[in-house]
Amino acid sequence: MKLEDLPKRNIHSVPPHYFEKLPGVVMARVQENIQEEQITLRGKWRYSYLRSALAGLVLILTFTFIFRLSSQPTLNKTSADLLARISDTEALNYLLTTEKLETPDLSFLSQANTDLSHEFIQLSRADVLQELEEVELEQLDLN
Repeated sequence: MKLEDLPKRNIHSVPPHYFEKLPGVVMARVQENIQEEQITLRGKWRYSYLRSALAGLVLILTFTFIFRLSSQPTLNKTSADLLARISDTEALNYLLTTEKLETPDLSFLSQANTDLSHEFIQLSRADVLQELEEVELEQLDLN
């Protein structure tokens, strides 16, 4: 069988008045889509305001919560609280073991009346006695 032997007829048929009705059908569908989009846009517009208001409310509540937390006294000990609990003797012992203090540094300590000269002055007992023998009693101010 050859292609030329096949009967030639139009297998596609168009309903009557199809092309006259086609623009009206297309316009009706377009109008329906436009109306549906307007309805959904109005709903989205309302919800967008609600979402914005809700976001603002959440932001305000978050800042309020953070402000309240920061204004409350914390339970953690600060370094000033911890330092206040250390006694002067412990602080002095720490300084003696870790730092090289000079004699003028002792004037700043609250326990300066404690005799700590043997810790800082590198003299023997004989040197101290010899120095004391040379000093006249009138030069000493014992007040």
